[in-house]
Amino acid sequence: MTAADDRRPEWPYKLTEAQVLLLAGHITQINHRWEMTGVDTSRNWIEFKSDKGKAFSAPDGWAELFEFAPNHHASLIRPNYRGEQAIKRLDEIKKFEAKHATERAEFERLKRKFDAV
Repeated sequence: MTAADDRRPEWPYKLTEAQVLLLAGHITQINHRWEMTGVDTSRNWIEFKSDKGKAFSAPDGWAELFEFAPNHHASLIRPNYRGEQAIKRLDEIKKFEAKHATERAEFERLKRKFDAV
């Protein structure tokens, strides 16, 4: 076992793990939203809706990992090469966390114990 096996895989992406997980799910609706914020100013954003009905604003940088590719059998967006790599990294992290679940639980227990002191 090497030292690298003992460390959680790094997350080198701008989007969070949770954001990539949401985007990797089935996106069933995409809306462009726009609103006036002042007399001569406005803002606009893209809103995604998952197959579970959860609506969320597209995070900044989503297009670095995903692309618009409508498919009536699947999602309206799909991961590009970098997005596929991010999803693979999520799988590595999930396996690491499952492998070290007992150690993590012990760490959390000790943390609570000594934070209370």
